Amino acid sequence: MPDASFRYYFTLDSGETPSQVTLSSSYSQCQPATGPTQYAGSTYYVQVSCGNLNIEPAGEADYSGDDYQAQVQFRITFPAAHNPAEDWSFQGIPPATGATPVTVSDMTLYSGNTLVWGTPPPAASAPSAPSTTSDPSATSAPSAPGALKASAVTPTTATLSWTASAAGSNPVAGYDVYTSAGTLAGTTTSTSFALTSLNGSRTTPYGYYVQAVDSQGLASPASNIAQFITSPDTSLTASDALPPSEPGTPTASSVTSTGATLTWGASVAGTGTLAGYRLYELAPAARLVATTTGPSYTLTGLSAGTAYAYAVEAVDGQDRTSQFAAPATFYTGTPGASPTPSATSSATPSTSPTPTASPTSTTTPTPTASATASGSAGPLSCSAAYSLVNSWSGGFQAQVTLTNTGSTAISAWTLAWTFPGDQQISSLWSASYVQTGEQVSATAESYNATIAPAGSVTVGFTGTYKNSNAAPTSFTVNGSACS
Repeated sequence: MPDASFRYYFTLDSGETPSQVTLSSSYSQCQPATGPTQYAGSTYYVQVSCGNLNIEPAGEADYSGDDYQAQVQFRITFPAAHNPAEDWSFQGIPPATGATPVTVSDMTLYSGNTLVWGTPPPAASAPSAPSTTSDPSATSAPSAPGALKASAVTPTTATLSWTASAAGSNPVAGYDVYTSAGTLAGTTTSTSFALTSLNGSRTTPYGYYVQAVDSQGLASPASNIAQFITSPDTSLTASDALPPSEPGTPTASSVTSTGATLTWGASVAGTGTLAGYRLYELAPAARLVATTTGPSYTLTGLSAGTAYAYAVEAVDGQDRTSQFAAPATFYTGTPGASPTPSATSSATPSTSPTPTASPTSTTTPTPTASATASGSAGPLSCSAAYSLVNSWSGGFQAQVTLTNTGSTAISAWTLAWTFPGDQQISSLWSASYVQTGEQVSATAESYNATIAPAGSVTVGFTGTYKNSNAAPTSFTVNGSACS
């Protein structure tokens, strides 16, 4: 996280002014604290920027130039005696000197302008005693920035500009600028951004998109992607790299115990001629199945009683690939078996390609990583294994295998876990799901609702993330821990 900052919120007492409040620090690895800044009514905040550091997730390799943590000490001095119990960010903090440090969620953490951790105070007014029911996710985000374009392009610089976003429930605080790979390039409060230190010899396009962020850290959908080329030593323009459009979502028909037919909406060619489609199996195994010139394919040799998931991408004559459509899922039952499942997906915008199940020119699979938990509660005994199937910049494909380790069947199961990072599921198969923040609940489909002793079921999904794709390590089934 190259542009992290956090805020501490407090309430001014009656008769006090922000100019009477002073800030000091005896030790800080980040930049000096700034403020106080008015948030709402008599609620103010102190902000500390750690933009001088690149903070990586704890537990990962300590790469050169990165830090896994940052320590900050600061003091807020008031003109008279102050009761910290009135302060939003003091909730849950032990008042005694020398007490054991605790983790609290009322000091908010930001990446650029985007809220990635914590809960800010209600924006309407400053409460005399903090409320614990604030839910920023219940408010509406700003609209997407419009008509993003690049101008004044030189070998090493360019200027991005766009039309302003409309505010949602809260005022627009600024804009985050990202590369098309999902890396934060910078933040601004205006509707333009200057890019510098570009590679003047690069003959392939640069790409950027923008998101608006409101005063509570809620981000808008992404803008369009603006592309440009800095090198003068090419006759190409950015439009020469336009890939095919995303295919329509595939559907399964004529499903039998050993086969099925997949069909999807045709892609629209970009700059190059449309060459065909690549069909990938996501579950039960990750692999390239076929390349076809038409928008359909007949699958054969499947296993009976198995849940399958497939994704399709379009490819042109220059091997440029489209984004993936949402996967198709189905169950190869015997005649009279349970109905075919359908994938569930969220409306989370994605500006990076959706997952691939095998290597392509734009996706590099990573070695499988897994986290396993097992245990029992009462008559229910289970194990749950989380595996990272594939990952790429800003996205991933994963699965959870739930196994019944007890002596009685598990029926009508609901598998739940909490992501330790900022992952958002885009599409999930072999279950229906609900995600609230980092918490996910996956509920059985009718065809796999019962897990016999020693039996198992695998739930697969694709998703996106901005800062951390850390694996969850604890799971529950029907409220009982598998840990």
